[in-house]
Amino acid sequence: MLEPIQTSSQLYRARGRILSSDTTQAGVDRPWSAHASSQAEAAATAAAAGHPSMHLMERMSSAVRRLENAKTVLVDELARCSMLRDEARIEVACLMSDAKKQLPALQECVCGLERDCNALYVCYQTTLEMLGKKSEWVEELLADVVNLKAIYHQLLLDREREQEQEQEQIKMSA
Repeated sequence: MLEPIQTSSQLYRARGRILSSDTTQAGVDRPWSAHASSQAEAAATAAAAGHPSMHLMERMSSAVRRLENAKTVLVDELARCSMLRDEARIEVACLMSDAKKQLPALQECVCGLERDCNALYVCYQTTLEMLGKKSEWVEELLADVVNLKAIYHQLLLDREREQEQEQEQIKMSA
């Protein structure tokens, strides 16, 4: 299991390498004594010889390098996204200005189409009215034909009776 991360001064103090009187006294820093610095070098050499803290430091530095690489990649990605965003803004601005330029022509075209549509509607209404009148006229003519057939049929029946009466009178007179 990994040990918690400690600062170098905490590590040295824990091993008894640095005397507290050599480092600080009443808040004033003092230079290290030769004895303390040689002990610190010995501790660093012992750590480099495979001490678990050294392995931890190596893993941490490798993790830091990985994170720095990831950060670099993300910064590059952010720059690329920002560039794409800026290009998209420029393109949208161009499209908006083109739309504003084309708007009057499109409005004129729409007005023309509305006039044409209204003219066609008036024509359609007139045609429907004429069709309605013609349909009424056809219905009236068909009714007249039916009436004429009835009249003609009645005339035929009347004529037939007259002929029968004439033939009876001829038979009676003969």
